[in-house]
Amino acid sequence: METLYPLCFNESLDELQLENYECSDGIYVSGSRFRLLMNDADESLVIIGVKRGDSTICAYIRGMHTGDDENVYAPSWICQALQADPGTTVELIRQYPGIGVSITIKPHTSDYSLLEDPVSELRNAFENYSCLVAGYDIPLNVAGELLIVSIIDTGATGPVCIRGNELEVKIETPLDKELEERDEEERLQIAVAEAASAAANALLEEERQLKAEADRKRFPGRGQRLDGKNVD
Repeated sequence: METLYPLCFNESLDELQLENYECSDGIYVSGSRFRLLMNDADESLVIIGVKRGDSTICAYIRGMHTGDDENVYAPSWICQALQADPGTTVELIRQYPGIGVSITIKPHTSDYSLLEDPVSELRNAFENYSCLVAGYDIPLNVAGELLIVSIIDTGATGPVCIRGNELEVKIETPLDKELEERDEEERLQIAVAEAASAAANALLEEERQLKAEADRKRFPGRGQRLDGKNVD
């Protein structure tokens, strides 16, 4: 069992490295843990599952630290996805994911679309990741700006490795644009409902006026009471 900390607890990383590595799935382990995990490795890239309870986030070993052997340093988004506070106990296990060739994502904001080649910029940003699992939100460094994306589909039920593969990126409508469209649709529905209500009220008022006019004309002239007195 290991103790999980965000990358900012790793004193060997400077601010620029922290900023770059937060948008990745690279973790740091001790030298002894690295040798244990790599002991039977024959692949060029070893995928590690950081497991807490029923949740497992896939990562790769970016480097080794010189701190306590049981410490593991991971990007903040991994800690948040595992709902792990600093110092939470986790387990590191080898993973054997499939090969990813196509992913579907939903960006949370649409600013990236103003770039000259947004799809290529997104594809480049994924180069900092080794493995993806549908259902998680991950941060990307897109042309120097932070972009959060939801992994909607990877073509598999489990983790897929994307490192070194030709990756097709399918992009759904960004969340902010989706919310704008939803708000516009709601405003349109409200406007239509208000117009329909106004039209219905106008029709009722017209019917009331016609009925009142008909009542006035129904018994024209003067009336006469039974006692002989006239009634206007």
